[in-house]
Amino acid sequence: QQQQQQQENNPHHHHHHHNIQSPCASKRPMDEYLIQRFHKRLRLQEPTQDEVSPYLGVNGLLSALHAERSARRRINDAQNPQAMADEASSSSSSSTAAYAAAANSGRTSFSVADVVQCQHGTGGRCLQCSGRTVQDVPLPLYSLYCNIFRSHWQGGTAGCPALSSTAARALSRELSLAAFASLVACLSPAPGERLLHLGSGTGRLTLCWSLFLPGSAACGVEGNSELHRAAMESWTRAPDEVRGRVFFHGTDIFSTQSEWHQGGVIVVNGASLRDEELLRVAEGLEQAEPGTRVVAVARPLNSNPDRPPLGFTLEKTAMYRTVGSTNATVYIYRKPMPEPVF
Repeated sequence: QQQQQQQENNPHHHHHHHNIQSPCASKRPMDEYLIQRFHKRLRLQEPTQDEVSPYLGVNGLLSALHAERSARRRINDAQNPQAMADEASSSSSSSTAAYAAAANSGRTSFSVADVVQCQHGTGGRCLQCSGRTVQDVPLPLYSLYCNIFRSHWQGGTAGCPALSSTAARALSRELSLAAFASLVACLSPAPGERLLHLGSGTGRLTLCWSLFLPGSAACGVEGNSELHRAAMESWTRAPDEVRGRVFFHGTDIFSTQSEWHQGGVIVVNGASLRDEELLRVAEGLEQAEPGTRVVAVARPLNSNPDRPPLGFTLEKTAMYRTVGSTNATVYIYRKPMPEPVF
């Protein structure tokens, strides 16, 4: 005690009360939080169920909007989209040049969320979106697509007034561009293969078929006069070379039944058909050529979804995102080739 008292009285003796944490000390709660954020930033682990929140879906939507805006900005910086559309529509040779330029240009950055709408966040996976095909498209063609269907997004134009509530609901059930590109990649059409769209609505899918598949013709049949007018108004803004391969008929779909066999891919808009009409469509498709694929959107061609129409096989059932940001169930049927005879 005397020695300790002498040290305290010694003015040259200093006490250093620094609590230095050793490397082996237990981690603080803040350390655990920072490590968790670091792992998420590096994507070393998938988010757990507790980490998934509604904010992830909002962030995914904002990211998709930002990607679309960036794509449009890149197009505008490169060239004037309207000038490119005018150049593409001047002659067949200039349209061919536009397609060649598009093949060597930048592409969109679609994600799985653009192909199918799911309830979980961007980091999650489910049976609807797992293993889905994401197919990007050239940015110049995406610019043409936006120009062709601009009246649908701007609430109508002088030549084509805004759609009624009934027609707007029909438009919201049509497939989005990313969903269409993914569906076409799944169908793997042959060069020059023709599309027949029964219940073509505003013509979005029909025009896109010929726009993104050079040399392929498409025919749309729509009985609703308002939707048919909207399709024709969009058709006038397509390049000449594309318009020469797209045909719209404003009539009842069954009035063209004798021509259905000409389509290598037949799309049926089941949302606009009654049950008895779907049965008539299934019966009329019996005359389809072997190898024909039938894509039924929103409703199957049989009351039992697992049973294909007579003479067809059910190849795939999947959900695809619509313009209205909901999902439509798509049933893909195929008419098998006949067995070879030896």
